[in-house]
Amino acid sequence: EMLVERTKQLLLGGTPAAEITIAFRNLDEYADILADAFSDAGIPFWCDLRTPLSRVGVLKSVGALLQLELEDWPAERLRAVVGSNYFQPQWSDVDVQQATRQVASLLRRPRFDAGRASILRSAARWGTRGTADDHASDTAADSQPSRRTAETASALLHNLARATERLRGRHTFRDWNLRLLSAARELGFEPRSASGPHDAEPDHASLDRQAWEAFEGVLYEAAAAHELLGNSPDAISLDEFFAHVSELLRTQSLSMPDSSAGKVLVLDAQQARHLDTDFLFLAGLSESSFPRRRTEDCLYNEGERKNLNERGLRLGHQSSHGQDEMLLFFRLATRPRRELILSYPSVGHKGEPLFPSPYLSALESLF
Repeated sequence: EMLVERTKQLLLGGTPAAEITIAFRNLDEYADILADAFSDAGIPFWCDLRTPLSRVGVLKSVGALLQLELEDWPAERLRAVVGSNYFQPQWSDVDVQQATRQVASLLRRPRFDAGRASILRSAARWGTRGTADDHASDTAADSQPSRRTAETASALLHNLARATERLRGRHTFRDWNLRLLSAARELGFEPRSASGPHDAEPDHASLDRQAWEAFEGVLYEAAAAHELLGNSPDAISLDEFFAHVSELLRTQSLSMPDSSAGKVLVLDAQQARHLDTDFLFLAGLSESSFPRRRTEDCLYNEGERKNLNERGLRLGHQSSHGQDEMLLFFRLATRPRRELILSYPSVGHKGEPLFPSPYLSALESLF
């Protein structure tokens, strides 16, 4: 909010948007908040927002489908899958929109236990017997709609069970890919046109289509990598495949191309270090953010790094990382021609106090 307010003041004072840059050491921590705040304030901005595939609606639904089968159809999972806007199977024998409402009604009944087999049996039993046992006082005319409700819901549930049958057993990674994409397409998850889900905004539909194409590509690349590593002949369970897919969705991201001309730039510190700008907001300068802590290398610890460096193999290590972070801060602090604005959050997401970066404290001591 402070960044938005100060930026708005500069713009209203006649500063061109292109002369304002906002930099964070780790943009990912603030990207979602910034996008909402600047959009709400009507400030033209450009940010290289990369959205993890796991956050895109259509792929959330794919993940929910895998979890539904993996957990054997818990009622809440089932309700979420069939109630999703992305659940749009083209089954000629079922009115999906009506059946979805009937399934939600059935799942609210206390006698419906979790588990695919139990749910299917309960739906079939209710469809053939009606609800006379549950509502003894109801007339035959009153119970008949409930019987039809159960029959419609039962048809949808049995079709869903048939569609997800391919997600059972053990298969190679490539086979799992084909089975997952086939099931997702049958259930209507794959974006088929520019319209997207019936209540999605046009930009969401475009994002869904791009995310789906990226997801297919990532799956096939992962399958090829498994084969190159010699893992392809090994059949894996749905549990193992779900772990792979979850990791791919979490680590792969999607960016929406857009022009940065005439807009406030919101950048990662590494991107902003070479820019010339009139006004630079260097934000998020908390103790834990700048300098960024370097995680331990997955192959070499610090001692091994030092030994390899002494033998002529140049690998970065903790001391040089600290120097690199200090140099990055120095370059950023000297970029703006007119004004440098520094800030840090004093309170974290959980209400705990935060402290300023040692670089900020050192800079203040100079003035």
